[in-house]
Amino acid sequence: MLKYLIGSAVVFATLFVYIHSECVICDSRHDINCLYDNLPSQNCTPWDTQCFVRIEADGSTTRGCLNTLTGPEQFQCTGDSCMSCTNVQTGVGFHPGCNNIIFPEHRQRCHVCNTSINFHCADEQTNPAVICTRFVPGDECFIMRRGESFTRGCVSDEPICRQNGTCFTCAGEGCNFANVSTINLPDAPGSASISTVVSFITFGVCAIILRGLN
Repeated sequence: MLKYLIGSAVVFATLFVYIHSECVICDSRHDINCLYDNLPSQNCTPWDTQCFVRIEADGSTTRGCLNTLTGPEQFQCTGDSCMSCTNVQTGVGFHPGCNNIIFPEHRQRCHVCNTSINFHCADEQTNPAVICTRFVPGDECFIMRRGESFTRGCVSDEPICRQNGTCFTCAGEGCNFANVSTINLPDAPGSASISTVVSFITFGVCAIILRGLN
C-alpha cells in the first residue's frame, strides 16, 4: 500500500511539473533584452510543455509558449528561423525557460554609437559589442562619417552602408571597434535615418541596463 501511495505521489508530482511549464515570453520590437538570454520565464497554459524562439519576417526576435503559435507555425518551427524546445528533460526534471538562449547562436554583434550623443564614439571602442536589433543573414558592422560626425552600428540598421564607398564595413564580432583616425573614411551622403537614431538610443539604454545587471 505504501509503495502504491509513493508511486502515485511521484506520478502526481511528475504531472504537476509537466502541466506547469514555463517559457520566456517577449518581443524584441518592444523589449531589446529579448535578443539576449537574461529574461525570466513565465507560466504557459496547462499541458504546454514546449517553448519557441523565432526570427520574424522583419528580423526581430520573439519568444513564447509553443501553443500560442498556429498549427502550421508550430510544424514549421525548424531550421535557422525558428526553434522549439521542451521544458521536460528525462533524468533532469523541470527545466524552465528552455528558450532562454541567444538565437541564432552566432548572431552579428557590433559597436553601436553616434558622436552626437556619445563623444567617445570616435575613439577605439573597448566595451562589449551588442547584438544587432534585427537578424539578417550576412549582416556586417559599419563605421560611417558625415562631416565631423561619426556613427557605428549594424549595416542592417543603416542600408546606405550597403552602397560601395559610403561606409567602412566589416564582418565579425565587434569588428568596427577601431579609432576613426586609423581608417580612411569616405563622407557618407544624406543624414542618419530615423531607424538608426532610434537604434542608437535603444542600444544606449540597453547597454546601461545590461551593465546594471552585471
